[in-house]
Amino acid sequence: MKKTGLTLMILFLIMTLAAQEVKPFRFGMKVGANLNWFNTGTERYKNDGSEAGFSWGFISDFTLADNYFLSTGFNLEYNYGRLVMPYKTGDPDTTGTLNRKYKMRYFEVPLMVKMRTNQFGPFALFGQLGLTGDVRISAKAKDVFRYYDKNGQAVITPEKESFITSELNVVKGGFVIGIGGEYFIDKSTSIILSVNYNNGLTNVLHGHDKVDPSITQRAQLYYVEFSLGVIF
Repeated sequence: MKKTGLTLMILFLIMTLAAQEVKPFRFGMKVGANLNWFNTGTERYKNDGSEAGFSWGFISDFTLADNYFLSTGFNLEYNYGRLVMPYKTGDPDTTGTLNRKYKMRYFEVPLMVKMRTNQFGPFALFGQLGLTGDVRISAKAKDVFRYYDKNGQAVITPEKESFITSELNVVKGGFVIGIGGEYFIDKSTSIILSVNYNNGLTNVLHGHDKVDPSITQRAQLYYVEFSLGVIF
């Protein structure tokens, strides 16, 4: 009788643990649209408005505890932005203002803590925060140069596109915070919709001001990203 009771207890514990089993990790993919702008700390450098970009990548959640996850993966981020700055061409007498549109591509690895609510029906909400580390892959710029000639007439050069990889730092980092929701298709598969704010922590520009070489160029990249993904 005692053996039967012990066996039943063990079976009950096994069934209870199986019912409470949480997947140790989940993987998926996502696409996103972002809105980017610069925050510049260099005198006479100004943000010239926001620019829309996009991203795509893979996501993964590693379970830490019930409804707590370590969220990571990798993204290819296409970030854009605009700056207005003083500028000098090869001719020392030609000093004016440069309007530059940046087109940057980064390989990004996020590392975030994700906190999710219990399910209500097929839905669950979550919040996440953490850090991102990025490596620059490529960088281009579209420039319009404005200056005044010797007669005092305003001159605007045609828009010119060029590679500017040497004018941006190779790596950048940011602090990210976001919210979102999951719609569970079944027990393991869900559709994810989220919005994240990425606050740039490091300087993305490299080099010195063209007019005053004693000034170091400085600007952080900020962006808000809306993402849609699926995770299994």
